[in-house]
Amino acid sequence: MPCFAASLDLRPVCTLEHVLKREKTRKPRLDEAAIKALTLTTLRNEGLISTGSIVASELIVSGASRRIDLATFADDLIGIEVKSEFDTLRRLEGQIANYLCHFEKVFLVVAAKHAECLKAIPEEVGCFVLTSDGVLFQDRPAARAQSIDPLNLARLLTNEELRRHLLSEEDLERPSRRDLLLMACERPGDAVRAAVSDAFATRYGETSRAFWRTVRSSPVKSRHLHKLSRYAPKKKMYRAAQRRIEENWATWHQSADQFFSANRTAACTAALGDAATL
Repeated sequence: MPCFAASLDLRPVCTLEHVLKREKTRKPRLDEAAIKALTLTTLRNEGLISTGSIVASELIVSGASRRIDLATFADDLIGIEVKSEFDTLRRLEGQIANYLCHFEKVFLVVAAKHAECLKAIPEEVGCFVLTSDGVLFQDRPAARAQSIDPLNLARLLTNEELRRHLLSEEDLERPSRRDLLLMACERPGDAVRAAVSDAFATRYGETSRAFWRTVRSSPVKSRHLHKLSRYAPKKKMYRAAQRRIEENWATWHQSADQFFSANRTAACTAALGDAATL
């Protein structure tokens, strides 16, 4: 079984049992962001994704309550779920079942603490175990789904994206999401997949390109992940606007203090002058 280290110095590990024995004497160190970064580096090194891949972080899959940690789209639509030392496995069974319905390949990356759960994970799920010293051990590869139900693919699209791909410009009706999904079911699976590919490129293309430009050929780091946020530019503008407001208020308070201080000084001087004439 192969293993991958965070650096170019890849240390061989013979079996999963060997990894777990070593982990008993180690303390947890890697949080979810660090695991995401190492996973993306590993998948790129293995050729499963490339610098041309679309990458989405915290993708909504089935309503706001179900988000997958990472999703990538190039040759395959890949979903990646991460369970760090600090996560529980309470929802894992339902998450994996859901993701297998929506993605062509599913990977589960778990901290060594959770390695025992892999015995209950479906065989088609690719599994990695992450040690606290930054080694990603591949327990098994992911099997590609032969096909994904067009309905489940369509559920990855927003209402606006569904309308854009299903309705003509002359169509003035605004069907409900339920009706849009039913319309998608009538389309060939390849057409719905192409719609998902186009929607992902539109939705996440700009952030993915910014992410890969920052990473280049280096290993992905936690600090790179903020580039995947579609709202990062807006947040940056908001923070800049907040700073300008705070600076303006500070300037106003300083000017007001100087004004009132000067007036108080003038008033005191006048009062002393009046007192001297008495």
